[in-house]
Amino acid sequence: MYADDTVLYFSSSTLSELEENLNADLEILRRYLNDNLLTLNAEKSKFVIFGSTRKLNSFREFSLEINAHNLERRDTFKYLGIKLNQNMSWSDQIDALSKKVSQRLGVLRRVKYLLPLHGRLAIYNSLILPLFDYADIVWGDKNNKVLMHNLQVLQNNAARTILDYPKYFSGTEALAQLNWMPLSERRRQHRCIDERVIVGYAIYVNSYSTWKGRSLWIEDLFIRPDSRGKGIGQEFLKCLSKIALDNGLAKIRCNVLSWNKIAISFYNKIGGIVEEDWRQCTFTREIMKELVNS
Repeated sequence: MYADDTVLYFSSSTLSELEENLNADLEILRRYLNDNLLTLNAEKSKFVIFGSTRKLNSFREFSLEINAHNLERRDTFKYLGIKLNQNMSWSDQIDALSKKVSQRLGVLRRVKYLLPLHGRLAIYNSLILPLFDYADIVWGDKNNKVLMHNLQVLQNNAARTILDYPKYFSGTEALAQLNWMPLSERRRQHRCIDERVIVGYAIYVNSYSTWKGRSLWIEDLFIRPDSRGKGIGQEFLKCLSKIALDNGLAKIRCNVLSWNKIAISFYNKIGGIVEEDWRQCTFTREIMKELVNS
């Protein structure tokens, strides 16, 4: 049940328990409102039952009431800007989002001839990108490849519009020219940020090889034991590879201990070359002093 941004919810596997508990909560709410001289607009208060299609079809009549007013049941409703469906499908949310983005893209197409590139980008960043980003960790992906593809098509269209390219021009190439991440990558980063838990780190510096030129040296790559096996290490290497390529570096190098079979197997699996004929040579601080004073 919701009224504006106020929500009552209850979870149960049986309809009778669901109905009984929600009506009990509504009665508590009614008494609280009366005691505090407050009113509830029952006409605007609705309720949704979430469940599978099979489960919902098997339900009998379901009644919720407050102040002798029966509340209206809905299949979908909008809560904090997100459209929730009784089957927890995100098609309604994506449809509404696509319409908004398409409308604003239409405005951008009509005025792009009057604007320089930075002006077009300003419109995209202020009016369109926030629509793609808003609550995307809630509705994004969720095994909805078709819905996510439809949104990606819209972002590709936006890139082509900003660059004034024809419709048949590669959307991937247009994104690359603008240095935009695809929406799937933005959603992945937003999920990582939202967790607010550091599960690993990579320390790296620029290096130089007399044979290959500039390269990237990984001083340390660490993933917490409870977060290993989830592809996080590969994501680190993916990010470092992009940094190296964007900066024109020839290769990525790192050390791996000979007894660390797990790390060696990981590097081999993702295409790394473990060079057996190289040996690391270390000069400690004491040895350096001796060399200086010799």
